[in-house]
This record gives sequence, C-alpha cells and structure tokens, in this order.
Amino acid sequence: MSSPSDATQATDNRLSKGCKRFPDWERHEGNKLKCPRCHKLIAVNKGSYSGVAKHEDSCKKQHAEAKKTDNKLLRDFVKAGVSAETEALLIEFVINSGSPLNLVDDKHFRKFVTALNRNYKPPSRRALSNRILSRMDNHFQAVKAWLREARSVNLTMDVWSRSSRSSFLSLMGHTIIENQLKAVVLDFRKLSGRHTAEAISAVVKDVVLQCGLVGRVRAITSDAAAVNVKAVKLLA
Repeated sequence: MSSPSDATQATDNRLSKGCKRFPDWERHEGNKLKCPRCHKLIAVNKGSYSGVAKHEDSCKKQHAEAKKTDNKLLRDFVKAGVSAETEALLIEFVINSGSPLNLVDDKHFRKFVTALNRNYKPPSRRALSNRILSRMDNHFQAVKAWLREARSVNLTMDVWSRSSRSSFLSLMGHTIIENQLKAVVLDFRKLSGRHTAEAISAVVKDVVLQCGLVGRVRAITSDAAAVNVKAVKLLA
C-alpha cells in the first residue's frame, strides 16, 4: 500500500515531466501550473496535461491577436501623427506660395507626394479649402487675443481686382508690443459688387469692430487711388 508521501512524489514526478513539456509554465500550488501569458492556474489531473495544452493553444492565439492589434494601433497612431504634420506643412506651403488649391487634385502632384510618404494621402481641393477656412477662423481668434495687448494700431490696406468681376481687400494691422514692431493680417475679403468707397469703408469698419479696435486705430495707409482716399475719409 502506497503512502501519502509516495503519492506526492508521483505527482511531483508528473509535474516535472509537464514542466519539461511546457518549460515556460511555472509550477504552482501543488498540482497546478501557471500560464506565463495570462497567469491563470491550470490543474493537472491524474497526470493529464490536456487542460494545459488546450489553454496553451488558446492563450497563444489570443495574445498573438492582441499583439497584432496593439501593433496596428501603434502604426495607426504614428501614421495619424505623421499625416497631421504633413498636412499642416502642405497647408503652409499652399498659403505662403500662393499656389492654386486645385494643385492637390493634380495626379502628378499626388504621385510625387506618395513617393515621399506612402502613408499620406493628400486631401481633395474641397477638403483643403475647408481646412484652410478653418485655420482662418482660428487665426482670427488668435489675432483678437494678440491685439488686446496693443494700445494703438496702424492699418494698411490694399484693394485689387482679379478680374472685372472679382475684387479683394487685404487689411493688415501694425503695432508695437513689448518694444517690438508687430504686423499681422487682420482679414482678407472678397468685395461684393463694385468696389466703391462705400463698400471698402464698410469692410474696414466691420474688421475694426470684429477685432475690437474701435478707438485704437491711429492711421490708415493705402495707395493714392481716389476710391481709397474717399473710403478712409468716410471712416473718419
């Protein structure tokens, strides 16, 4: 008749064989082995490792899938960051170079960008236009905050026509903040209808109101066109 110590020894022998079969598993609490991945305890009954083998297979697959998902999330995260930075630089390029918005729809341009960064897909002309408009809104709010520090502001304006049916007005603000001369674009607007002195003065007045500059505009500079001179006089 076998003693309890003999039974314990037999169990130890079986677990030792099991540990050789599953070397990453840690022996734990008598007849149990601990999974190296999820740390779950699996019992070894009567020398059978079927439960351990089943869990090993299942847990390996789950961890492989989880790792694949984590890697994908990391790649997507990095890709999103790179794309956001690339798009910001694209917008800066289009704005500062004066390039036409339909540049991004040109197949040769898109092919060029893809060659530089296969993870980045340039936006369409419409999407680019919307993003630039969104940046303009953000710019306007930043300008308002910046101008709060100015005691007085001088304006420069320029009116120009793209064609007989399209006229635009650019208005810049100039001031001194912390002993440094600052200049910023306050607004760039398309004029509706004929660009008369009344139309120009109405736009300038609206920009001054929106920027909170009422009572702080010291001078307005423009070219000597009669329509501009009259517009400034209307604002006096």
